[in-house]
Amino acid sequence: MLIRRYSFLRISLILYITLFTLINCNSNDQMLWGRKLPETRLLINRADFSFLRHIDFEKEKLSEVLKLGREAPYYFHFIFKELGLRSIAGDMAQLAWKRGKGYLKEEAGLLLLAEAAAREEYQFLEELAGKYLTLFEGFKHIYQAKRFLVEALYWQQRDEEVLELLEELKTFDSLAYGADPELFFFQAVSSCRLALAGWEDLFISLISIAPASSIHQRALSFLRLNNRQLKFSPEIFSFLKTRVLLYSGKEKEAVDILTEKLAAIDPEVLKDLFPELSNAYFAANRLRQGFEFFLRIAAKLTGESRLGALEMAARLLRKAGDHNQAAAMLAEVVELTSESSRKDRAIWYLLDMSLAKSPGRILAVLSQYAPLWQQGDYFDDILGKLISRWVAGRNWINLSGLYRSLNHVASGNIQARLAFILARAQTYGYLPSDPGVKERVELLEEAAARNPAGYYGMIAAVLLGKGTIVGLKPAEQEKKDSLLEDSLSGPEELAAGFFRFGLPLYGYRIVRKHRDSFSPANILGAAEELNRAGLFLESIRLMNLYKSRLESMGWSILTPQAHQFLYPTAFITDIAELSRSEGFPAAVFLALVREESHFDANIVSRTGAVGLAQLMAPTANDMARLLKIKNPDLRDPHTNLVLGAEHFGRLLKRLKSIPKALLAYNAGLSRLRRWERAFGDLPIELLIEALPYQESRHYLRKILISSIYYSYLYRGVSPEETVRLFFPEAFKE
Repeated sequence: MLIRRYSFLRISLILYITLFTLINCNSNDQMLWGRKLPETRLLINRADFSFLRHIDFEKEKLSEVLKLGREAPYYFHFIFKELGLRSIAGDMAQLAWKRGKGYLKEEAGLLLLAEAAAREEYQFLEELAGKYLTLFEGFKHIYQAKRFLVEALYWQQRDEEVLELLEELKTFDSLAYGADPELFFFQAVSSCRLALAGWEDLFISLISIAPASSIHQRALSFLRLNNRQLKFSPEIFSFLKTRVLLYSGKEKEAVDILTEKLAAIDPEVLKDLFPELSNAYFAANRLRQGFEFFLRIAAKLTGESRLGALEMAARLLRKAGDHNQAAAMLAEVVELTSESSRKDRAIWYLLDMSLAKSPGRILAVLSQYAPLWQQGDYFDDILGKLISRWVAGRNWINLSGLYRSLNHVASGNIQARLAFILARAQTYGYLPSDPGVKERVELLEEAAARNPAGYYGMIAAVLLGKGTIVGLKPAEQEKKDSLLEDSLSGPEELAAGFFRFGLPLYGYRIVRKHRDSFSPANILGAAEELNRAGLFLESIRLMNLYKSRLESMGWSILTPQAHQFLYPTAFITDIAELSRSEGFPAAVFLALVREESHFDANIVSRTGAVGLAQLMAPTANDMARLLKIKNPDLRDPHTNLVLGAEHFGRLLKRLKSIPKALLAYNAGLSRLRRWERAFGDLPIELLIEALPYQESRHYLRKILISSIYYSYLYRGVSPEETVRLFFPEAFKE
């Protein structure tokens, strides 16, 4: 445990030791439910809860759990829920409220309120919420208690009190209120039941809330059951039915109503729903109808609302194949809009149409629009496709022109990619001297500078003889305790307990939900706990959150130990042994498994690939026959790794190239052979750039970077040595 550095874990351990000391002060308290207390604590921390099923809780006192600390009942509520013992879980929540304190006591109160609401015990819910409001101190907890009270009053049809409390809630936390459509529903229904003036307008506003949801279904049911639909125009009521149909996935029925009825509605009511309505036309394949609908709407609007309708009309027309008129409409949007996101979307579609229908003009279109876009990385996908197409066509002159057009407006990744490709093209004599393009060394330096910790930057740095791990600092140079806090926030305390009581996934969800309440050190501590629990994907996600938090603070370096949470060595014994026997570097196989499954032995992809090495059944069966393994269980980690290593090893022996073996593993050997026939004359690092599948290019990039880190962190191998393994020919210039 990194107690010295991470307050999250340090405080958890202090609490553990304090509790253990207090418990040991009284020899009569050494047993919990017939089991020695230290043993119970160890089982709980390891998430081994099975022993709890064998305890007769009619004879045992539930309050004995307090020997594990005043916070224990709260966490045992979730443990018993996991075991399906819901009655005991409810008793634990009651105990957590009675005997808890501070933030956890209030969290227990919210559990009890939620359970009362789920049981639809609204009088009891009202009493409970009223009681807790006199005791809660936390801002968010007070808001939630008031929210439950509103629900209790609504179902008792105490409408005047509902409206009064809703006004309180709106003032108390306007952001939370605005994000809760059910509160708008309560307001509309209570106003209607009281026959207050303007209740119809509240329903119209409710109908316009995006996205379509069960709230719209409830609104429709209420109006029908209470015979209030006649208070609305046929168009407005049809609009509500459209929202319900969209929520139910009945797009064709919805667009029939849209086309027939909704053109008569005030378009201002519709403007926030343009994306949802256009998606309905796309899903129903009624592209021309959708185009005409939005064109009629646009004619009734002005300003940005008109441009929003025009954008939707153009996108539908583009899909219908009329690129010329769609381009004219999108060009108008680009010229007139002041919204940066709308401008970027319109430019993206203009580029996409040009690439599809007029590729010869794409440079001219880019020269016109690239200076106008706002967010360079928004265009990475379409520019990546264009770059691959031109590398495949050996169109080095166009790539030079693209490099010049995108200077200082494209993302760092695209600029680094172009600089790297042009540098390699110069190296191999593909590209004649161009006064508008830098020389090879300068291009490599640019790639290294623009993408320092990425694929292009690392390879470029190695080729320049400067290959180092960017963003890595020696542990001894760490800024000691500079990220630590002496106390935990409420959510940090909550998450720490989940980890301590063997519920790491619950802890992970708390960190994700309340990320802004966590210090960087405690995000890192949570990542370490998840790593220890074998939840590597969740640990890696928190490490990425940790890195982004540090970068926002102006820090950009991690210690080797922190990097090891990003690059864990799960199943290392099997992986190392299999790699050695198959004759490939363990770092590469670790990187492959990390990319394929994040070390989740039970994962199954959408396409049916199973387990650590993500094997499809036919491939796995072929390897099993070769190895004489009968009925292989692909969820068994050892079996899956054996078959995956055999498959990758055979590909490597056949292709004699780590990048090609990885591409064949990812996309299939037959597809790789097609690529070799099309681009086989290109050096491997440029063949990769010519691939038409972004997924395969990205797959190889990530595995190289992971291999570099695995080799360096665990074996001290330099980045240069790893890059040479992948691209030996690149060093024979």
